Amino acid sequence: MAATPNYFNTGFVPSASVTMGAIVKESGHVSGSNVPAGATATATSDKFLGVADNTYASGEYAAAINGGIVDFAIAGETLTPGTSYHLTTDGQGRVVAAAAGVAEVKCIGFFVAGFRTDGTAHVGEQCRINVNIHTLPATA
Repeated sequence: MAATPNYFNTGFVPSASVTMGAIVKESGHVSGSNVPAGATATATSDKFLGVADNTYASGEYAAAINGGIVDFAIAGETLTPGTSYHLTTDGQGRVVAAAAGVAEVKCIGFFVAGFRTDGTAHVGEQCRINVNIHTLPATA
């Protein structure tokens, strides 16, 4: 019996190349279909599709993990277990800690751990996250 994957994914077609581990946003729909077009997330207000499970060229069918554990998200800043909870994009598709503010913030999930001995992940390093797309509400 085959193992059951520990994640969920969604298909999309990149409008530009997408790197494995990058946060992917919806950028429209493929003409004549209900398949979303995708691109690397550039803003905390983007509609996130998930985390790219591979590197894809523009126009090829791709997959983004939108629920479950991902071991290859890319850190956009130093992330520390126990302090970096909600994650969003740094504008380049990498994960950074999200902070509640006057505007709502779209989040890709939660930080689990980096792969250094102290559990941290530094800029450009892969890290483990629990993908759970959600929104941090604006604070009054």
